[in-house]
Amino acid sequence: MTSRQDWTEDWGHVFEAHNDRFRLAATALLSCSTCATKIVAEAYSLVHDAKIPGDFQYAFAMRAILRLVITHKLQSPVNGCGALQCDHQEVNTLLDAQLSILPFPERTVYFLREILSYSRRETALMTGMFDSHVDQLLDLGRTRIACAQNGSSTSPREWYRQKLLQSVTASTLIT
Repeated sequence: MTSRQDWTEDWGHVFEAHNDRFRLAATALLSCSTCATKIVAEAYSLVHDAKIPGDFQYAFAMRAILRLVITHKLQSPVNGCGALQCDHQEVNTLLDAQLSILPFPERTVYFLREILSYSRRETALMTGMFDSHVDQLLDLGRTRIACAQNGSSTSPREWYRQKLLQSVTASTLIT
């Protein structure tokens, strides 16, 4: 059981200690460091009065950031960030390069499930989707990334069908 002494309002320490992780998460989803920085600052202003036990502050802050990223993306035009002046810097890391090929819904689901290790249910609740839709987007995202890594020019769905056919054929030959 958590004592009241473990509850803290010292969000500055949490955001200072994890600022790089918070910005990385927002930048990976938005591909825009300017928007990511503004969203992390906005998340701080939203949570700084919340009284959350110290052990849960990181997760609480990360969820606030992810909600803001999703809201921001839904309110933004396709090719820009609306009122925010955006630099849309080129992606630099392998992770950013992989995520940048995914459409935003797939990128969000892939990031939450594969990078942050959220459960299917947590991801569905964060994104407002059904669990089955989360599964479909995760599979499609994995397939797109696999296609890109293998240099395949076929569509992700076709590539997936080919791999499935190969595995069925291989299992048939073994038995």
